[in-house]
Amino acid sequence: MKTRLPFFKNWWITQAPLNLHNGEYIWCHGATFDAPILEAAFNSIETSAPFKFFNVRDTRTIYAVSGVAPDRSKGTHHNALDDAVAQAIAVIDSYKALGKA
Repeated sequence: MKTRLPFFKNWWITQAPLNLHNGEYIWCHGATFDAPILEAAFNSIETSAPFKFFNVRDTRTIYAVSGVAPDRSKGTHHNALDDAVAQAIAVIDSYKALGKA
């Protein structure tokens, strides 16, 4: 079975805004779930993940520090894309609340 992970890795790197950090950071809603799954997928095809373990960012931490929470009133509850959008917006709002935007 042919894997698409190398294509995904290349896509990942190109998605970094203005090539900021070359896509080396990953935001997860729980740092012990998403990142290890992706790392295992990359390892299974003998390629490295496009991020290092010390560059994994946890949305729950920034929400707690900023006092911001994702708005779950939009979209479908537990729909992966809707959840990801709500979480990304909440991270942006968290940065604004912390004066880092």
